[in-house]
Amino acid sequence: DDTRRRSGHQYYNWRELRIGAVVSCFGQKLTLRDCDEHTRDWYAAETGTSEADFAAMPPPAGPPPVPRAPPPPHTSGIGSEEDSLESCYRLVPKPVKKVSYGEWVMNEGQVMRFSGSFVSGPGKPPVNDIDAGRSFVVSFYLEDHSLAVFETPVPNSGIPGGKYLERRQVKKSHGSKVWLRARDLYVGAVLEVSARYVRLHAADDATLAIMEHRPLEFPRSDPAAVIDALRAGVAAGGAAAAPPAGGAAVGMVGIAA
Repeated sequence: DDTRRRSGHQYYNWRELRIGAVVSCFGQKLTLRDCDEHTRDWYAAETGTSEADFAAMPPPAGPPPVPRAPPPPHTSGIGSEEDSLESCYRLVPKPVKKVSYGEWVMNEGQVMRFSGSFVSGPGKPPVNDIDAGRSFVVSFYLEDHSLAVFETPVPNSGIPGGKYLERRQVKKSHGSKVWLRARDLYVGAVLEVSARYVRLHAADDATLAIMEHRPLEFPRSDPAAVIDALRAGVAAGGAAAAPPAGGAAVGMVGIAA
């Protein structure tokens, strides 16, 4: 008290600190609601207070927390979606970490290539005669999980062919939050690319070798799993129960590796 009077400032004293007291800190009002055991014992020894005087206050029943607004859709067309989200999360955006260095080194230069064509799907009109004759080479780069689609030129079709989808990461479907990964690509799979559905028909030899050497990641190319499925189908009385082999014995024609 003497120090407060001599300095001319209003300092808090330990006698003013109690459960339920309100103190001002940087312009904000703070309510003391609880204390540790040592503080409670010290006040009991110095001032003779009881445990009831220092009983913890219940937490305030304030309004429910405001839910966090979802990130805005990526419609600017500038940069990738992940890069644009960084400007929403931070004032100073940081580079997005794509893949780990070890994964990049292990998969460097490995590309899975499939042939594909347009198919109809939910919410899409039937494929017309012109689109039915178009063919594509779908390339998936394992080192950074990116996808590129090249349209094979067809003479006298009126469609020059060329780059259909720039190499980039692609989500499984429109509005999905899950990115496309290598395990999602196999012979017979249907991908949603640029609001169109593309069915994968065949794979090149390098792609088949990659899938066969990674049976845990590509179970459709696991010889043991295929044999077990065929054995179960035969035991059940037919081959209808056996799943497709996922291109384990399907070749690819006309694609340069």
